[in-house]
Amino acid sequence: MLSAYLERLLQAGRTEDAIATYETWSHYGLVPPLATTSISDAGILPATPKARLAYAKALLKNRQLQGASLEFAVLSGLGVMPDAQVSGELRAQYNLGDLYLRGEGVPHDESTAFAWFHKAALGGHAEARIMLGSMYAAGRGTPADSAAAYMWLSLAVLQGDSRANAQLDVLRSQMTREQIMEATGRARSLAQTPLRQLRQSLFH
Repeated sequence: MLSAYLERLLQAGRTEDAIATYETWSHYGLVPPLATTSISDAGILPATPKARLAYAKALLKNRQLQGASLEFAVLSGLGVMPDAQVSGELRAQYNLGDLYLRGEGVPHDESTAFAWFHKAALGGHAEARIMLGSMYAAGRGTPADSAAAYMWLSLAVLQGDSRANAQLDVLRSQMTREQIMEATGRARSLAQTPLRQLRQSLFH
């Protein structure tokens, strides 16, 4: 099976070989074209989405983050998107959100960008939490919500990322003391929640 062969290459640490192998297969039509084509084209052959997922993972491991992000976009459209379990996948989710936010290589779509930042934020990615807070504050890709913005930015600060402090200062001038205390308490509670449980929560 094609995907099993690629996975064996990855497990053996042969990341570049896995990338070259998939791209060669794609050239000869054994697996779907690369992510620059449509989602419908990507599902041409049965069982190949798993091979494509292995290819995306290889790109991640080889630090080809933009290519990996675009691959994950196609895989998501096919319903083949893994849970974020490693920092590389979280980074890919963040990068994919950034690509949609800027419309680089994919359509400009702030709602989709917000969704990808949300996935990465639930996995514990500090930059994604800052972006999520910023989008809640500005009402980009989601209805404006100062309390949710304050919570996500506070979570980033609790992780040790001080870049959110300036935005928190702005939000404090727009919120009541009670709103700030509630959002802060919620952030502290979530900071103590295991990431697996957090990803399954209903919190925004």
